[in-house]
Amino acid sequence: MKLVTYDSGSGAQIGLLFDDTVIAAREILPSLPNDMTALLQAGLAPLARAAAGKLPRGPEPAATLPRSRFAV
Repeated sequence: MKLVTYDSGSGAQIGLLFDDTVIAAREILPSLPNDMTALLQAGLAPLARAAAGKLPRGPEPAATLPRSRFAV
């Protein structure tokens, strides 16, 4: 799992990247800030606890990206 910022057409959002699928972080924990800096300052523990056991089988993907777009 990696944190990413993506735009699905409604502005930048925070997501969780699993393989080639992005899950909207607010689908996991709606109270999260929608700004990466604010999220990192607040700490990742609440998101990690909320995501445990829910993903990648959790909410519908917010985006699916082609594998070739990822840098290794």
